[in-house]
Amino acid sequence: MRKCPICKREKEIPLCPFCGFDESLDYQRFRAFSIPPVKKIKKRKLAFLIGEAPEKELRKLGPAGSWMQQFRKAGISVPDGFVLTTDVWKEERWEKDLNQGLMELAVKQGKVPGNPDDPMIFSVHADGWDWRSEGVAIANVGLNDETVNGLAKKSGDAWMAWDSYRRLIRDFAVKLHGAAEDFFLLQEEALLTKKGKKSLSELGVEDMKLLAQQYKTLYNLNVMKPFPQDPLDQLQEVIHHFYEKGEKERENRLLLNGLPEGTAILVQTMTFGNRQVNSGSGFVRTGEKSGLNLSRVSAGLDSVLQFQEVSGSFLRGAQRADLERKTKDFAPLSELKTLVDWSEFRIEFNKIEKILKGPYIFDFTVENGKCYFLSVKKIQEDTSQRVEKMSPTEEVKTICQLVDEGRYTERQAAGMISEETLEKAVTEGLELGCVTRIRYWKKKYNLS
Repeated sequence: MRKCPICKREKEIPLCPFCGFDESLDYQRFRAFSIPPVKKIKKRKLAFLIGEAPEKELRKLGPAGSWMQQFRKAGISVPDGFVLTTDVWKEERWEKDLNQGLMELAVKQGKVPGNPDDPMIFSVHADGWDWRSEGVAIANVGLNDETVNGLAKKSGDAWMAWDSYRRLIRDFAVKLHGAAEDFFLLQEEALLTKKGKKSLSELGVEDMKLLAQQYKTLYNLNVMKPFPQDPLDQLQEVIHHFYEKGEKERENRLLLNGLPEGTAILVQTMTFGNRQVNSGSGFVRTGEKSGLNLSRVSAGLDSVLQFQEVSGSFLRGAQRADLERKTKDFAPLSELKTLVDWSEFRIEFNKIEKILKGPYIFDFTVENGKCYFLSVKKIQEDTSQRVEKMSPTEEVKTICQLVDEGRYTERQAAGMISEETLEKAVTEGLELGCVTRIRYWKKKYNLS
């Protein structure tokens, strides 16, 4: 007895009495009658919780995601979250992988987005190894008219909840839809003047509620649609915008004759440094012995103190975005000693230095005395000295390039180049593209 190669039933003679296959004839003639076994196609996993991605996927997590992965494995405190790898961007299947990442994170956290009693709030960051500019981030995603009250009740800090909500509305309008930030700043100034206060931290909860409602009105006027209330819609809109930015970065990369690696999305649970008690945000430098100029030009972080061989600055009651906006005066890093266990902070700092192995700046947030380490930025050599030694043509070209790379803002670039330099560059034969851009920025910010 032996098995028929077609139907797999046992038979005694070459001719199978069940399927009619005759082994004495050419097998190829009967291949059409065979039923090949079904192969199970294993679905690739493209969304990983922080700390759970395999080593071979590390580069596909992007700079921010890979640092968070390494920090978590080293036992360093980082917020929970997940990463959509660069393959998600390439295969255009990000909505399915986003749902997968959200589901795994919800199981780990024990909460879900949009829960009016205990909402899950996110910070979303996008970047890629081949991006010419720095990554982009939007915080407080998931807040709406209902969840803001749940966050206020759960945290016991209503001021922080409404402050976070108005930040989200402003960032959606400015970063996602290109609205002018000046409209929102004028609204802040008008309210502060009316209340006779100098800063938002001096306003009450009802004042912050009023400011958030005014921001929603400004959003409607500038974007021509209501502010989205569904947390999942907010998250999808942010990621869609980041992927569009990734397409622009891809075009820039192709101009440099390189192959784009793609855009990675890092979604983390929110840490609120803007709480009114024992909270804040700051930055720390590593690799101080590198000999580079370690000034953080774009943020103007000049209040720095060496404290037990750790260099950095700190802002009380501030979210991480305030480090770039410099909305408050920086305090020396020694102020952290009153908020966190300094010996524990120093231990985690040493772990980070071993991982980074070079001159970096990393941001952190303290929430209710608990410190979380966030984004990492490689320190670049200060180019302001180099620019001054260039010819007018080279200077104008370099400044425009630095703006494209995100190293300077339009306002900073316009203030660095004089009209006399622009005229000399035109005389030297420079094309009008860069000159026109800088003149437009001067006119835009009234710097002419």
